[in-house]
Amino acid sequence: MTAYGLFALVQMLGIFTQAAVDYGFSFTATRSVVQVKDDRIERGAILVNVTAAKILIYGACLVVLFLASHLFLWNEYSEVIQAYFPYSLLTVSSLLIPIWYFQGIGDIFRAAIFTSFARISSLVVIVVFVGADSTLTDIAWLYSAPAVVVALFFWMTSLPERPGWRLVSRHRVVHVLKQGRHIFVTNILSIGVTNAGPLIISMVSGPAAVGVFAAAERVAKTISYIYGPLTQVIYPRVVSAFKIGHLSGVQYIKKVMILYICSGIFFGAAGFWGSDSIMGLLGAPEADASLILRWLSVWVVISVVNNVMGLQLLTALDLSQYYMRGFLGSSLIYIVLAVLLTHYFSSIGPAIALLMSEFCLSIYLTLKAKKLMAYDDERSR
Repeated sequence: MTAYGLFALVQMLGIFTQAAVDYGFSFTATRSVVQVKDDRIERGAILVNVTAAKILIYGACLVVLFLASHLFLWNEYSEVIQAYFPYSLLTVSSLLIPIWYFQGIGDIFRAAIFTSFARISSLVVIVVFVGADSTLTDIAWLYSAPAVVVALFFWMTSLPERPGWRLVSRHRVVHVLKQGRHIFVTNILSIGVTNAGPLIISMVSGPAAVGVFAAAERVAKTISYIYGPLTQVIYPRVVSAFKIGHLSGVQYIKKVMILYICSGIFFGAAGFWGSDSIMGLLGAPEADASLILRWLSVWVVISVVNNVMGLQLLTALDLSQYYMRGFLGSSLIYIVLAVLLTHYFSSIGPAIALLMSEFCLSIYLTLKAKKLMAYDDERSR
């Protein structure tokens, strides 16, 4: 395997570690900070306890991979495992620049600047110092060390208050882990569902049919990724609106819904009507590729609506368990439909299955949201 392929494996392990450490804190911990925004002591307590929880998860990831590598993988992937441990320090840099916390206090710009600078520093060091004789472990150290240095400088100089580690308690760490578990499970399911299509096609129709689906899926994923940063910016505002009052929160959610629906329709229409041209530019002019992109373009519209009802509304009301249950159900529906439809429609099958499962999730979330709204309206009278 080439050095590029080995480093890609190191990066993949790093991505999974980062996903585990992020847990569900980007939403649940941010919500907690927003609710105590004016209480510096409580705010600091949330910061140190969530950070402690992240450190525990990070340590658990290292231990699991260390044991697994020695029991199963060490001989074949020893170089990858050795490089992973220094590379995983990038996760430490994310701990030291707690973007979720700065989202909660409404000062995300500063944290975002330092995060970008940390990554740029790593790339510059890699370009300058990596040579032909550099080992994979050397590259991993050069990639992670600058980011950690920048993040450590940020932690020491840019936090609004000095975190008091004496505020860390086992009870609070367990509490923040329980709070984030539903979002964590949902994120894991999302990763699985969005990456299962090529695997199912390969198993049912053969590897030759995978490329057509993968090309169209790449376009749809690129569109959906636009909403990640947007959601992170809007979510604290949704929580703040509900903190003021139920009516204020509902009014703000309606505005967010209009924004998401309009933008979703715009991007979805662009993908739907421009599918032939887009797939032609990507070197996949097959009719099936264009048809897959049309199905996925409709999926984009429905998925952004579900984003508002699930992540923005239910999570803001501390009801993320309903979103997890709905996503679990839609994931099971997707797997079953994808396998069945791939038998009949080959690479188009998973695209149809993804749309149908997302539509089922939309029905569930709509009914749940209406029920919650009706209950809260009646309670507020």
